[in-house]
Amino acid sequence: MEAQATKASVFTDAQISKELFRHIKKLEIPIDDPDQLKINRFEGKILIQLQYQEVLSIDLGEDRIYDLWVFPFDARVERDY
Repeated sequence: MEAQATKASVFTDAQISKELFRHIKKLEIPIDDPDQLKINRFEGKILIQLQYQEVLSIDLGEDRIYDLWVFPFDARVERDY
């Protein structure tokens, strides 16, 4: 996200979004809705934000899967451009 934010003066929001989704898919970040990735520009700055959750589960076999903990993530970067 930081690398894309530094290129904000050259790339459009759609181009930045496309590149970030390529990395999101590669890293297997579990997002349900593309709208979770937010790109906002204001007063010569760009703000890129992604909120998602990862679940720590344990599989005991025989269809016994227990969710132990939910980790919320709020990745964000703000840069001048």
